[in-house]
Amino acid sequence: PPTRSMAIFQRRLFLILVALFVVCLIATWNTFFRKLDTPGLESDILESIAFRKRNAPLRPRDLNSPGTVTIVVKDASSVNKTATVTKAGSDHSKRTGKSASHHAAVPAPQLFADPQRLLKRLRELEDRLTTSEVGPPSDSDCQAMNPKAPANLGRDGLLWVCNFSRTFVLQDRERRTLDVKCNGNFKVNFVDREENDSPRQNGRFVNDPVWEEYTGPTVLPFKSKYADVECNGQHNYRTQLVPDPAMEAKQRELYDQFVKSKEGLTPLSFLSISIDAVSRAQMYRSFGLPRTADLLKRLYYAPVTNFSGDSAHLVPLTHQAFFFNRVNSISGYTAMNLVPMYAGESFSMEDERERVRHSKFVKPVKEFVWQYAAKRGYITSYAVDTGNGLFGTRTVCKDCHYRPGCLPHWEHGWVKKENTVLKDGVLSGFCEGDGMVFDYIMNYSRQVLQRDYPAKWVAFDSAVHHRPEPEAINQMDGSLLKFLEAALQENKNLVVFLFGDHGKPYTEFPDHIGGHYETLLPFFTMILPLDVLKRRPDFADNLLENSQRLISFYDVHTTIKSLMHYPHVENVEGHLSREGINLLTNVISPHRRCAEAGIPDWACACNTMREMPESEWTAEVQTLVGKAIDDINSQHKTEAIVSSGKKSTCQDVQLDKVQLVYVGDNIRKTLGSKQSLEREVEFTINFAVVQGPAVFKLVTTRDSIVSLKQMTRYAKYKECHDERVSIEFCICKNFPKGTM
Repeated sequence: PPTRSMAIFQRRLFLILVALFVVCLIATWNTFFRKLDTPGLESDILESIAFRKRNAPLRPRDLNSPGTVTIVVKDASSVNKTATVTKAGSDHSKRTGKSASHHAAVPAPQLFADPQRLLKRLRELEDRLTTSEVGPPSDSDCQAMNPKAPANLGRDGLLWVCNFSRTFVLQDRERRTLDVKCNGNFKVNFVDREENDSPRQNGRFVNDPVWEEYTGPTVLPFKSKYADVECNGQHNYRTQLVPDPAMEAKQRELYDQFVKSKEGLTPLSFLSISIDAVSRAQMYRSFGLPRTADLLKRLYYAPVTNFSGDSAHLVPLTHQAFFFNRVNSISGYTAMNLVPMYAGESFSMEDERERVRHSKFVKPVKEFVWQYAAKRGYITSYAVDTGNGLFGTRTVCKDCHYRPGCLPHWEHGWVKKENTVLKDGVLSGFCEGDGMVFDYIMNYSRQVLQRDYPAKWVAFDSAVHHRPEPEAINQMDGSLLKFLEAALQENKNLVVFLFGDHGKPYTEFPDHIGGHYETLLPFFTMILPLDVLKRRPDFADNLLENSQRLISFYDVHTTIKSLMHYPHVENVEGHLSREGINLLTNVISPHRRCAEAGIPDWACACNTMREMPESEWTAEVQTLVGKAIDDINSQHKTEAIVSSGKKSTCQDVQLDKVQLVYVGDNIRKTLGSKQSLEREVEFTINFAVVQGPAVFKLVTTRDSIVSLKQMTRYAKYKECHDERVSIEFCICKNFPKGTM
């Protein structure tokens, strides 16, 4: 019947149309992804990649589970195109072998413009980059040892508080007032406490306080950058930025000239955060900086998500974080690492001894990065939480436009209250009155970053982890997290360098080789604006490729300077080290050696150390330690000290016992027309002396001492040490056994 024929016809027509639709869909699908890989497509086609699964935001842990990825792209005609792709399940393979050899001139794989490949690559790298292992695998020849850290290395769940002084001063930063809740008489010192590297007329390194009497409660105007309010014997300290409009106007003229010097020049702002003695492994431990690490991991995946967090606290992702697992520090010396980073120059062992001996930075350098920035119109700031001098000295950053004063951490005895056990699981923190020391400099630095100015260079150093306790860094976690979130949200053009200048050994496990490698492998993260990466996707590609390569602080110096000329990063001027490689524009060779990176052999994390059992300790070990003890004792017996007639307070030290001996065969590469490999036996020896008690780490060859450093905390000798001698080698007081 006609009706039946019509039904058959309609059914066949429907099937034909469905088939045509499927063919068209497949063709469109293939065309879309071919176009996504087309080199001619603008570099910023990737506007957003959002992981959708039960309407939840993307988190790194979600990336191993099935789901869908929604890709929103723009082609040259600015027409939005979308596609939905099923994401691979959790059985993705990890790259465990070495990658192809890439030298500095070879470009990295173009990942940033390819969402699927980028997502896969980020997942492959994450386990190697954000692990608490001491020396995780790398795709470079630098395969550091990876010993397992002691199981009971640190404690979880500790709480740090500042309750030796109650809070009775409320600061209003907008109105610049202090609301003092003190009943009766109180006094305030508004005199700035900036340190001087030589004694002032009063014989001290800071100005004397000038106390003003008040009766409270009352509200006081706060016009200076420092206030010490004393009420009934308790202190509250308050600091703030005091803007300098005249200076900023002068800098703005330089900035305008700089911007006009090159078409399209868009200088970025910088934030450099150095946390003393934090290794890469310690950063990711539960008693390290776990909350900050979680934020950084979310930023790491920023190109493949448009938001992160939970429903109660969404964090807009405007930046991407990059991790590195082979940044090699020069042992445990702050200046030996920060001088290469900030000046592009080396800092020798003799320079280090002069620094510690005089508490001054006397080494002449060609140019610090903040000086380079200031010449191009930046406003600059440098803050330090213990003192306010550079690299553990009293020499302040005189060329920096802004710097906070020095808090009375020693004068008012706060240093002696650090980590006091208040009750089970609760300790006194790194406190100054009613607040943590690092909070003062973070608040100050944030105020500088909030200035209505286009180009800012801001840095601060924290010594919160420069203590024997492995958990000390954990007390900074919450404050650092909030500070970073605010700084990134308020400064969309901000580049961040967050790092440890070096790591530190295990205080309670001095014979563990893991402490040696953690000292040489500090934590290092670089955070860049997504807008910058969309314009220069090669930056992200190169940084990911370099994330497992051997890196020195000379490379960071070159990279910082280049970003001041963004997007013309090749236009760097002034001094650059021969060893430094721009991490943004070059791929470091997987075969790079420490000597090529400016890292001395004795501090090279790529070298393999072997523990020498006590049965193999020969008279040679005792001889090497004897030379080190002679060196320590000679520090307070110089001709100048003896001839002065003033007896030194430093004691002669005697050997208590040798704690450990490690031996390594360092491979040194001699650069020149002919390249050769030489092997030199090197000893690392930890030994304790009776006086103090103190423990020293000796790095030596059979012929000469390479490095000698006290491992115990020598700040405890501050009150008695002979200032003509380096405090590190002046044991002037004995403490109960077990004192660190």
